[in-house]
Amino acid sequence: MIALYNFVQSVNITLGVSALILTLVIFAQFRCWIEKWDLLIITGVTLAIVLFVPILDNSIKKQAVVLLAVAAGLIAISITAIFRLIYKLLSVIF
Repeated sequence: MIALYNFVQSVNITLGVSALILTLVIFAQFRCWIEKWDLLIITGVTLAIVLFVPILDNSIKKQAVVLLAVAAGLIAISITAIFRLIYKLLSVIF
């Protein structure tokens, strides 16, 4: 999203394209087109593109990009764990 915003310079277009990409990734994972290792490869390639293509890193430092990516991953993992815990609790109760 950061790289796309640096490239396009429009918040609306950036959010729309990001939502489209996220929807496609979720659909592909739902259909089992991509597995767990494929997601790591996609993440690595995206990080490499953001870090090494100079036009995409105008407004933010490379360390901040890595820190934001790690923080987003940790938040996603914690939210997933909380929802799994709630699901297991509800399945035991009902």
